[in-house]
Amino acid sequence: MSYSRPSSRVPVCLIALPFLFASQLQAASSGPVSTIKPLQTELMLPLDLSHVHVGSPVLVKVALEWTGSGCTLHAGSVVQGHVVAIEKRSKGVKDSTLQLAFDAADCDAHHERVFPFKLVAIVGSEGGNVSPGQSGVSEAPPLADAIGNAIGGPGGIRSARSASAINSSFALPVRQLPAQILPGQVLGVKKTTLTVDLNEKGTTTIKAIGHDVRLEQGTSMILTHEAMSTGAIAKAASGSSSGTGVSELQKGFSMSATGGGGSELVATGAAKAGKVSASETGAKPVPPPEPLDDTNICTGSCNEVSGPASAEFVQESAATAAVSLKRLGYSPRNNREIRAFDLETVLSYLDAHDLLCAFDPHQLRERSGLDQEDVRKVRAVLIDPDTHSIKRIVEWRVQGDEQYLWRLAEGRILVHMGRELRELDSTLKPVRAIPLDGKLAWVVASPNGEHIAVGVVRERYSEEMRRTLEATLPDGPEESIAVQVFDKNSAILATALQSSKQPPPVLSDAGELRLHGDGHTHWKISEIRWDRTEHPIAATTSACRPLLSTPLAGLIFAVGCTSSGGRWYRMLRPDGHPLLKGESSSEEIQHYAQGTIGGDFAIRTVKAAKAMSYGEPFKKVDLVQERITIYRSQDGSKLATIATSDFALSQLAFALSPNGEQMAVIGSSSILFYPVHLHRN
Repeated sequence: MSYSRPSSRVPVCLIALPFLFASQLQAASSGPVSTIKPLQTELMLPLDLSHVHVGSPVLVKVALEWTGSGCTLHAGSVVQGHVVAIEKRSKGVKDSTLQLAFDAADCDAHHERVFPFKLVAIVGSEGGNVSPGQSGVSEAPPLADAIGNAIGGPGGIRSARSASAINSSFALPVRQLPAQILPGQVLGVKKTTLTVDLNEKGTTTIKAIGHDVRLEQGTSMILTHEAMSTGAIAKAASGSSSGTGVSELQKGFSMSATGGGGSELVATGAAKAGKVSASETGAKPVPPPEPLDDTNICTGSCNEVSGPASAEFVQESAATAAVSLKRLGYSPRNNREIRAFDLETVLSYLDAHDLLCAFDPHQLRERSGLDQEDVRKVRAVLIDPDTHSIKRIVEWRVQGDEQYLWRLAEGRILVHMGRELRELDSTLKPVRAIPLDGKLAWVVASPNGEHIAVGVVRERYSEEMRRTLEATLPDGPEESIAVQVFDKNSAILATALQSSKQPPPVLSDAGELRLHGDGHTHWKISEIRWDRTEHPIAATTSACRPLLSTPLAGLIFAVGCTSSGGRWYRMLRPDGHPLLKGESSSEEIQHYAQGTIGGDFAIRTVKAAKAMSYGEPFKKVDLVQERITIYRSQDGSKLATIATSDFALSQLAFALSPNGEQMAVIGSSSILFYPVHLHRN
């Protein structure tokens, strides 16, 4: 990757724009507005003076589409810069400086075109719609607001526009910035100033007073291109174009054109005009009332599972039958280190007479010619749960290592086959197909299977850029996800765009569940229905971002964290109050729920040999026992508990029969069958 270096000649004009305090902020909001159109970007990697050197790349992503001087930058494209000079602190130098230049951009989707920008303002990384309690996780826009949405309209459900409708007209979520930002301004970064050199190839200097320069990932970097030619600099700096004596580069930039105007961010140390804090008057501030946790209040029949004592060892359950996995051609991989159970193996009752076991037989993988992604084989075996005979075997190839099978209603399943999603009936015969025009990111289905949301990756970067980002970002580069919502007849109901860093939607039969952070540990759960109406469900408290799922129509399974390091789990009614609530010690992990056609549901937890923090890596030897407890959906009553130390490290490796009378579990060498009536409580 090549970079153009700034000229060493004396700058035509040099303006030092110092750190601005409250009075200057007020002036910016009411002063003249520049005609220069700024580019709003976000820092892709932390920028730390102690970890960079001269020539180190500085990468920012475009937050909103920008057009100027024959260049169009779409949201998510990259502008590249580099470190020009560094001055570290020393015994005689208390401050540090970092000098940057931006000189290449992905103009019109052409990667790394020489196209210079100048950094003129910075807004710290705090803000956006990141949910408190889990850094870096934000909510995508509601699917009901997506372009082409036709669900619940005057004409009822109809097909929306085709996949080509997924484009930049439906923008990714953008951080709200102040309505007006002055050049040289630094907001939300303590003791940091910005000096802009207006030379044609001049740089911008970031100065940290009394500490090393550091900008966090997600910091907003405001760039301009109009000032990058000598003529434009002379004209803009002189103010001759307007005759006011105020240069364009000394006026405030209007951020309304870039999605700003909704924030109240102010410079460090600045106070809001007209407001006096309680500390200034001597009055003791009155704390707001603690919000109620609706999910912890029983209003009707409600089963309260015993607390941390439930982590004690439970007597092993005895299986009455088994099917050898070797006979199917499968051997679970239980010796690897993982952070969560995987989706490699699936066990599911399609109906009372068909049990499906699908898995990766771990044969030699191939590479696809199109994108060099791994291609693996998946084998699905249909088993008679009464006679344990094999009824049918189907194999197909799938790209990638993500989930490849999803359960729908009425014995149907959806599988990822090559470049399409294919619906199969209970005999594994194809019913319909949904073509994919890219790498599959995820699939989400409503409990009744009437709606399916499909996310497909839209890659943003060149191969060289991707390798750079993969080598430096622990979770890989951010991509765009094109989302389509289908009905049961494969008609497209809605299209949308979201970030790969945002979680997939959680569908209910009526719409989509939403989770909003309302303080450090407070969360609000709501449902946005397809008619675009929002219905509050519950407020809850959790030390981490709760996980939501819909295992049965009309029920919501929520898992959160206690302040002591344990977990809580609740099966919620539509009014947000619990049908069942339980609390686990930090020795219980991997909470998961699934429902049956008959209406019962099962909750699986795993007991570890020691206390484990959320997301901590583990191996099979660190786990003691898997427990699957069956409950009645009408009142939450406990029906039976299956406990076994022979289990696989897969999320979907257990299944409850439609009538609730048989539990099947994948063990280390067999599929184990447990008659539920022998384990009733």
